Amino acid sequence: MKEESDFGQIPSSVLNEDRSLTDRRVRRTKAAIHDAFRALVMEDRKRTIRVSDVIEKANVGRSTFYTHYSTIDDLHLDLLAGPFGLLARGTLGLASQRELTGILRHFWENRYRVRNSFVGPFGEKAQKLLASLLADHWGNAGFHSPIPLEVYVQQIAAAQLELIRQWMMGRVSGSPELITEALLAFVQPLRRETEIERGD
Repeated sequence: MKEESDFGQIPSSVLNEDRSLTDRRVRRTKAAIHDAFRALVMEDRKRTIRVSDVIEKANVGRSTFYTHYSTIDDLHLDLLAGPFGLLARGTLGLASQRELTGILRHFWENRYRVRNSFVGPFGEKAQKLLASLLADHWGNAGFHSPIPLEVYVQQIAAAQLELIRQWMMGRVSGSPELITEALLAFVQPLRRETEIERGD
């Protein structure tokens, strides 16, 4: 396959190589931005992380940052998609208790730095993200109920994040293993009600 340019036809091998190089640059840039944000979260900071902090830490231009993210919250949510995806899969038995416990242990060990991810206006965005991930997984797993899927996933997302929030704030006691068991126990009746035994 060839494509036309001002210099005639371009072999597909050249086009694919160019695209591959572009993809690698994009991945490297996003990795630098992600690493910078994580590093800033782990610092003892007296103020909210700003875009200017991230681009300075990542050594990227402002326009480069905005090529990938519209706001600092978009970046934050992108990074939460990994652990939240694990929580969503865990509700269907697609993630092991060991994996879930590992995520919760990370949250606990860094609770003073990461709990802002679960409270206030951003906490509402985080809940919306988790509900969206749950909807994807439960929708693909044969969800069947007269009650809309949206109702179930909002209920699960709110319950899971509230338990994690209260736990990290010291209002609920328990080991990461115990909290994992509590999160999983909550969804078992809902899975039975919606005829979901296990996700695909």
